[in-house]
Amino acid sequence: MKKNHVYVVWTLLLSVLLGANNLNAREVTIAVFDFEMHSQEDLTYVLSGLSALLPSRITIPGKIAVLDQHVVNKKLTKKHPSLSEKIALARKLQADFFLTGSITKIGNTVSIDALLVDVLDQEQPSPIFIQSAGLDSLIPDITRLTDKVTELILQGPPIPDHVPDPTPPRTTAAPEKAPPEPVSAQAPDETVDSKQMQAPPTVKEETLEESEEKRPAAYQPSKSRPTAFKARQPLFQTDPYLTHAIKDQPLHVMAVGDTNGDGGKELLIAGKDKISVFTINGTTVDLYQEIKAELDENIVYIDTADINANGIDEIYVSSYEGHYANSFAVEYTDNTTYTRTADAQRWFFRVYQDSHKDKILLGQQADGTNPFRGTIYRFEWKKGALVSREEFILPGSSGIYSFTEADIDEDGSREYLSFNKGLFSSKYQLSLFSYTGRIKWKDLEKLGGSPNSFTKLLHGDDVEQEEPLPLRVICDDFDSDKRLDVVTARNSKKGKGILSKLIDYNQGEVLVLHWDGADLVPNWTSGQLQDYVTDYLLADFDNDAQKELVILSVAAEGLFGKAKNTLTFFKQNEDYNP
Repeated sequence: MKKNHVYVVWTLLLSVLLGANNLNAREVTIAVFDFEMHSQEDLTYVLSGLSALLPSRITIPGKIAVLDQHVVNKKLTKKHPSLSEKIALARKLQADFFLTGSITKIGNTVSIDALLVDVLDQEQPSPIFIQSAGLDSLIPDITRLTDKVTELILQGPPIPDHVPDPTPPRTTAAPEKAPPEPVSAQAPDETVDSKQMQAPPTVKEETLEESEEKRPAAYQPSKSRPTAFKARQPLFQTDPYLTHAIKDQPLHVMAVGDTNGDGGKELLIAGKDKISVFTINGTTVDLYQEIKAELDENIVYIDTADINANGIDEIYVSSYEGHYANSFAVEYTDNTTYTRTADAQRWFFRVYQDSHKDKILLGQQADGTNPFRGTIYRFEWKKGALVSREEFILPGSSGIYSFTEADIDEDGSREYLSFNKGLFSSKYQLSLFSYTGRIKWKDLEKLGGSPNSFTKLLHGDDVEQEEPLPLRVICDDFDSDKRLDVVTARNSKKGKGILSKLIDYNQGEVLVLHWDGADLVPNWTSGQLQDYVTDYLLADFDNDAQKELVILSVAAEGLFGKAKNTLTFFKQNEDYNP
């Protein structure tokens, strides 16, 4: 009996000691405030990249957790809070530490001045200074910064156990979202109907900035193709069957659909302030009608689909006012003209064919300095108005116009092929993501090149900046050979010296790519066009059950803002034998 009593006493004592130890070894919480930027350039994308990198690099499971950035920003009442206001907010969030600071860029030199503040002992904050030789070397320097932050936190005295209840959401576990209510597209601040989907893990976007020398062998193109991926006959014929010139303002985006209910397909082409609707009859291209934008509407993108299921494709026009989207929808009414059915929408719209081959309407909140960082939702018509439904989740930083979804590498799982900006880059690069956000491949051949853009107004209305629009990525089995065809383009500039510096692009080509087991390789090319390529799409204009490729290209602008726009049509290769 005495032995049993001794055993119980020692067990209880051991439990108390272990419990006391756990009290001093709990997980520490840290709030990260947005850094300020000091530079003559607009480097908003650098701040966005820093905000994306810091939480994952500071987090140490079981030791350090980072409070959800959205929760921190939502509690801010000022755009530039003082240090004392940040201390008060950190206390309110029951954080143990917070990190704040600024980024300064002078010439090529980038300096990060950070301050780590212990909320319980804020009188002795820890300054951290990092200097980088340029944006290209900023990622490893950020790692040095976060290493210093974690070192300062972990080497300090044990943090007493005062875990808040409930604990604010952390980046180490996605916050739960309550089922939202329906929201009108004209009221983007309200919540959304339907259960929210859980986002896939965040892409480690810094890999987009790795140099070719640092890239793993898996990214290198295969020198010998596996026998399972044999080269195929080119998808399209070598020579176009139709070309058509349009002398007008520079045109930049196309769409196709039965927009007047006659059973045929109209080709829609947009410049910045109007949409021209054309009919295609054999080798004849005729102007049918024009749809004008208002003075404060600058057309960014157009698309068509019969989302309201009345037998006629609506036209969804994404436009931008300078500070935010002011998009609209148009439909053919009374068998005579195109009439607006929705106005002043604070979203960019896109008609997207999902994995079930259904056309769905997507919308992305588009305002502020980065119009392509907003949440994307699926939309539908309800009682004559556009309303948002469930959230549409994308891996990485893909915007609404930059991606397509399919099993590109034929491994049995779906991927996203997307033009993405790196964290510290203003240019788009074609990359292949898994559904969980892992980068499986990225382009080394400089595909893309964005001649299309729209104007953003920054710092009030004092600064104008052009926001580039990524080129289209099209993916489908267009010739029914059970192999996916990827259609995209590459713009470049021909010329040296002063000429090359004065122009962005003056030539382009459209390519069809096939996966060869390790890389996307060309199957067909339009050849170099003596204009830059602004858009391309596939549609069956002649009702022969095969889709034709039409390319929109633009020559250099002439006097009075005029340009030579050219439509080039290619048929599928009739000699194809899968």
